[in-house]
Amino acid sequence: MEALNVSKVKAAWAGLERAVGFSEIADEGQYDHALALIEAMIDEVRGADRHPLHAGIRWLAQEIESWESRAHPVPVMNGREFLRSLMAEQGLKQSEVPEIGTQGVVSEVLSGKRSLNARQIAALAKRFRVSADVFLD
Repeated sequence: MEALNVSKVKAAWAGLERAVGFSEIADEGQYDHALALIEAMIDEVRGADRHPLHAGIRWLAQEIESWESRAHPVPVMNGREFLRSLMAEQGLKQSEVPEIGTQGVVSEVLSGKRSLNARQIAALAKRFRVSADVFLD
């Protein structure tokens, strides 16, 4: 293996930054550019198992993921909040979720006075086509 040459790496990195337009995604414009670039790179390497751009795609994918987690974090919800969100998204009233029970039972679940049981969770997961885990508190 060749001896470390930091000057050579520095010059190569500067060239990469010029070619890509950034070293770390810092705004939505760079994010959009990165998405377009990774698509073009994927098209370029399609079918080539040992293409030199594979490492670049992995680096760019990590940058995109890092930007998305910083700029657009996914809110963490408990089961009750997730259910409320699904109901709002689908325009459902409390009386329109029979998997939980009556309107009164749904109200108690949504207010935190009552927890969902295993049967209710399984029925909700099936109805909304999601993992049962999302309804756990």
